[in-house]
Amino acid sequence: MKHTEQNIQKNQMGPFILSRNPQKAMQEMMDTISHLQGIYLRENDALDKADTDGFLGLQEEKLTAAHHYQDHISQIIKRRDEMQSLDPSVRRKLENMHSELSEAGMKNMRAIERMKKGLDRLAGTLRDAAKKEAEKQNGQHYGATGHIRKTRNKALSTGSISETV
Repeated sequence: MKHTEQNIQKNQMGPFILSRNPQKAMQEMMDTISHLQGIYLRENDALDKADTDGFLGLQEEKLTAAHHYQDHISQIIKRRDEMQSLDPSVRRKLENMHSELSEAGMKNMRAIERMKKGLDRLAGTLRDAAKKEAEKQNGQHYGATGHIRKTRNKALSTGSISETV
């Protein structure tokens, strides 16, 4: 486990302050990005496998990592002048990591949206099936004029409530 990931887990109650050393602070920032990106990848994998427990199990860790990422990026921005002294290749690496994280985040959002649409379709199918079954049990039929005719009343159970329709 990387240094920053250990600190993230130890400091879940408050923000983790990046090192005073700009080089070390930048490495901690990159570790934070890697950690969050890893969570996105695991979450996307769980979504692809329809692993609801795996997906839900990552939510608290993702939220904590996202808060730490936000805290760290704010610290880096506040220390912008200090960070300018770093090797340009280190800054480019950080920029590339931000781009990769952004891409992983977009893929994650698309996967979550797909899952939501699938659940909405399933809910609609279940609603339609329940409605058809209720109509069958209630004996409702369309008459020649297009109006619904009830041929008989039956008890309809909606969980713990029983009604006559």
